[in-house]
Amino acid sequence: MSNYFYKTFNKTLNSDKKIVFFEERIPSVSSDIKIIQKKLSNHYVKNSDNSFKNTTNDKCVIFLKSEIIYEINKSGEIYYECFKKFDESSFAKLICNMALPMYFVLNDFLAVHASAATVNGKNIIFSGKSGNGKSNALLDCLQKGGELITEDLAIISNTKNSSYILPAYPVLNIKKEMTHRLINKDLFYEQVSLSQSNNKLPIKIKKIAKKSRNIELIIFLEWADENSFKQISEKDAFLRIIANSWHSYPFVKDKNRTEIQIQNITQLVSNSETYLLRRNKNNINFAGYSLLDEIIHVLR
Repeated sequence: MSNYFYKTFNKTLNSDKKIVFFEERIPSVSSDIKIIQKKLSNHYVKNSDNSFKNTTNDKCVIFLKSEIIYEINKSGEIYYECFKKFDESSFAKLICNMALPMYFVLNDFLAVHASAATVNGKNIIFSGKSGNGKSNALLDCLQKGGELITEDLAIISNTKNSSYILPAYPVLNIKKEMTHRLINKDLFYEQVSLSQSNNKLPIKIKKIAKKSRNIELIIFLEWADENSFKQISEKDAFLRIIANSWHSYPFVKDKNRTEIQIQNITQLVSNSETYLLRRNKNNINFAGYSLLDEIIHVLR
């Protein structure tokens, strides 16, 4: 087994395949998460031609027909078998978008479609459906002096009175037509070999948070004809987090897991201020537009 050592989401990780989004760390004897290639199809997909996800108390199996199968274990072992060749960026996205979120869910963390940054001392989460501008919101924050916490995947833990977001990896995925908005070139590395996919270009960012951050604001993003920014109720925020989670509820074979995740969401919205930001999509198509200016103006 080749050894690649990383740290992401406050966990040490050892992989037999390079994961280009992650920052390498000093090799160590033990790791929290191990990613290992293994023959899985004979055991799990003998009688199935369709993609599926099967979750139990301590394991999740995800099968994408003709692409890949994962066995994700609560104990930290993530096994995979590929059915086609993936370039480095595509493989990294599969790990980040499927295997890692499920590992954290099995360990009672909350995994949400969201990006986050620290701006003017405030830790802000941007959540919303795919295409609703989370990465552009994050870019605005970074170009105003903010610090990246995570992009597209938020892993969240709760205590009694606070919710914390774990720092991820230094990559921002920008739609190709929006690259003209990369004004502050001190933020990112210009020469990085990350391949484009799904019309998005992965940009490697120079600065990222190193420790978990207390969540203060959650801002849900939507497109609309008119711009508006308003505080919303805990009930509304709860339903929006459910809609933007990385997995479906309930967990049919694990009622306890469903109850834990519902409790996590309830605690998150109780611990945070929650807002809905509606914007006209045409406004973001020029370099001088700043979503952050709108937010600061309202919160001032």
